[in-house]
Amino acid sequence: MCAQVEHHREIAYATKAKEILNAWSAKLKRVSGADAVLMAGLGPFKMVNAAEIIRYTNAGWSDTDIRQAERMFQEAIYPTLKDFAPFANGNWDTAAIKTVLAIGVFCNDRAIFERALRYYVNGAGDGRLTYYVINDAGQCQESGRDQQHTQLGLAHLGDCCEIAWHQGLDLYSHADNRLLKGFEYTAKYNLGEAVPFVETLDRSGKYHHTVISIQGRGNLRPVYEQIFNHYVNRAGLAAPWTQKAAGKIRPEGPGQPGADHPGFGTLLYSKPASTTAAHVSAPPGAPGAIISEASSTGIQLTWVSAIGATSYVVNARTGLAKFTQPLPPE
Repeated sequence: MCAQVEHHREIAYATKAKEILNAWSAKLKRVSGADAVLMAGLGPFKMVNAAEIIRYTNAGWSDTDIRQAERMFQEAIYPTLKDFAPFANGNWDTAAIKTVLAIGVFCNDRAIFERALRYYVNGAGDGRLTYYVINDAGQCQESGRDQQHTQLGLAHLGDCCEIAWHQGLDLYSHADNRLLKGFEYTAKYNLGEAVPFVETLDRSGKYHHTVISIQGRGNLRPVYEQIFNHYVNRAGLAAPWTQKAAGKIRPEGPGQPGADHPGFGTLLYSKPASTTAAHVSAPPGAPGAIISEASSTGIQLTWVSAIGATSYVVNARTGLAKFTQPLPPE
């Protein structure tokens, strides 16, 4: 519906989208129950994106209604998601991450945005990028469970990256393009090819897999176009299996089943190949998710780079970054 507003400026669709958003934001007070995190992570993600489009396309959404929507996202949805889902399979975690990121953007709340960004790169649960795509081969935490949930979790992480990209941050390249490795591995297996698999136990200690799952194999979900267009057409990298998967189901339709994914990736993400990788139209800004880890040899800083940044200057005040030499024996 909101894609129709964005691409065709259809007033009737904008009016209906406002009606839906206003009805929910007037009534919803909390999300609860055993599946609360998953419910708050899946449907509301599309609602936040719809709200963002309606807000900035001169659709006549009043300031009063916008504030009401912000309150719903901050007071009814965010509290359910703010601690993510380290107790569950990774797709719960990744759904929470992307929706918290989206809420941070819509509500112009940097603290909320940073909370999700930090969890993506340094969280405790299976949704952290390097805990979901568990190795450089691209094996995923849910690869031994089934292919449906594996593609779901990966797609959520891709949505996180696209949100961050539009805030000037290159989350796609984090951990040496680990997300791309996950997509390549999963696409290759679902296109009928063999992939390596190592026995794995997830971060919660509940999910143990010894072989890759054949359940759902070959049933490609509409999640590959976005990833292909970023890594190949925007960043100038190779992604042969992702490209083949995208081509096999092009044009992507709606997310299935039950619209777990936004879908319509061909419409939303197709772009010509760039003559220069990752074209930047504005000066790079500050990095995100700056994390410090202390050890006996010093303090290690990591961050999510701003798009187009080639170097940073780190200024430390006197008294910071103390442990530059090994600690004396106790």
